[in-house]
Amino acid sequence: MWYTYTNLFNAPHENNCNELPSAAGIRLSVLMIIATYFSYLPQQIKIFKLKSSYGISPYFILLGSLGAVSNALNITLLNYWIFDCCSIISTNSCLIKLLVDKKFISSQVSHSETIIQSNSETSPLLGDSNTNSQQNSNSRDLFGLFGSHYTQEYQTTLLVLYSIILYFFVCIAVSVIFTLFTGPYSFYTTLWGKLLGVFSLFVTLVQFIPQIVKTYSLKEPGSLSIPMMVMQSPGGFLFAYILASQPNSSWTSWISTFFAASFQMVLLFLCLYYVRKPSSVSISTETEE
Repeated sequence: MWYTYTNLFNAPHENNCNELPSAAGIRLSVLMIIATYFSYLPQQIKIFKLKSSYGISPYFILLGSLGAVSNALNITLLNYWIFDCCSIISTNSCLIKLLVDKKFISSQVSHSETIIQSNSETSPLLGDSNTNSQQNSNSRDLFGLFGSHYTQEYQTTLLVLYSIILYFFVCIAVSVIFTLFTGPYSFYTTLWGKLLGVFSLFVTLVQFIPQIVKTYSLKEPGSLSIPMMVMQSPGGFLFAYILASQPNSSWTSWISTFFAASFQMVLLFLCLYYVRKPSSVSISTETEE
């Protein structure tokens, strides 16, 4: 079935299913998919080696995940016409047009793996060797949900994880309802997709603040991987450009990626600054305690 997609902020236009990116654009997209996955490996390796998520703010993970889920659904809903195109074009052409979505899925999978690993390396019980005595003495049951026998750090991590899962399923449910009952190109579905993009932008604007504050207070990067940020910061700008250059692209789909790369660059420079300075607290000492 052929649809005419109407952009809320631009003039109506018809989708060109036969319009494909250039060969250079295809190679760049494939390279971005591979690079996105490998860019998370330094972070995962560092957490595994240190057996600690010390220095990583759980609220940074929460906000980043909410923004990523929103942005992924924004891109999917506002580019739904590609799925219709796949019914009338060749399989190879369909796969090429879906490269941007594949890149984002790759990013989401790698990000989820990092969240799970960070959660698994957080000391759950009071009295564990990785938990300091001050945290033991000050521990309490957050919101009456988990029990005071868990450390506050672990309770916060669980709360963050459950919040991400709940938000994911709520957004999926709302997106499916709008798509099935009003149509993928209806005013309501498009408005919902735009709102997800705007929310992703807002979350991105504040996402790095908890992590920057925590890194500044610790005066060291902790378990944060500098090689990961070195790869992801310029990669984020490149991905924002790829999104912006897509046919019928909406500014709500790429603006949050651009701001995320900008703030990550600030965090990278902050970590590099503290690495060059002798820190009063070393991560090796922290993990030994």
